[in-house]
Amino acid sequence: MAGAQGRVAWSVGILWVLLALSSAMGAPFTIAPLPGQVQGEEGTSPIQSFIYGWRLTWPAAEGESPEYQVLYSATAPLDTVEGAQKSGTVLMDWGPALTYDVTTLPPLAGAYTFVVLSRPAGGVAVTAYEAQAAFLNKYVYFVTAPNGNLGGIAGADTLCQQNVDPVIKTQMTGFTPKVMLVDGSVRVAPAGTQKGTSWVLTPNTHYFYPNGLEMGETDPSGKLTKIVNGSSTVWWTAIYTGLTPEWGTASDTCGAWTQDVSTAMGMLGLPVSKEWTFWSKQTDACATAASLLCVQP
Repeated sequence: MAGAQGRVAWSVGILWVLLALSSAMGAPFTIAPLPGQVQGEEGTSPIQSFIYGWRLTWPAAEGESPEYQVLYSATAPLDTVEGAQKSGTVLMDWGPALTYDVTTLPPLAGAYTFVVLSRPAGGVAVTAYEAQAAFLNKYVYFVTAPNGNLGGIAGADTLCQQNVDPVIKTQMTGFTPKVMLVDGSVRVAPAGTQKGTSWVLTPNTHYFYPNGLEMGETDPSGKLTKIVNGSSTVWWTAIYTGLTPEWGTASDTCGAWTQDVSTAMGMLGLPVSKEWTFWSKQTDACATAASLLCVQP
């Protein structure tokens, strides 16, 4: 405060997030540097379309009951607090939240700059904090399994990693896909009060097919709670899952996914379905070819 003059001494130490949003495939997002600093990458995962969105998070400011504001611009650099307040458009007005989901801005052949400002509750002295950008929504895709002998959960994960969908492969780097498959020990889904073991679906997340259609969304525990679109690419086949309708582990898992004989059975889901049969429809002999649902954890 400036006392007699009643002026405000603004802090202009500001960090901002630059997300490159392009209608063309392969645009990366990075953290833009402060003046005089070396630019550092927050992530190298490119994006296909802005429909997938980002979740911005930032650390709590010091002081009593701090408040935060998120602004953006597609044209101005927003490299000072005053500049952000003058040229930025408010996405989230002042409030206590430490995260904001960016889901409503249109695709842009250029870049948006996002700024997170903070102040003491009801105060006027504004500072800024670095926001970390993470994909809000994630990908799924299917791979073919010749039978139920997948080499266990680890072998099934490897199958996903060695056969990444070509559309996703051109869009995403730096993530390790895993299979939505349980065996009762190495990988267990959250069910009831059980938290799950090495579970692969992220809580409160929307999952998309490579063609941009939404598959569905998860609940706070990481279980699929809504199937928006059944698959149109593997409608003729089932997927090995090992899951019961209630997300438990079925008794039929092809010997923890190590058997391919006709006398052993495995639980499968039907990916064309838009209900619980998506992950738990029927059993079949482990000599049967099927698909696997690979997900971005």
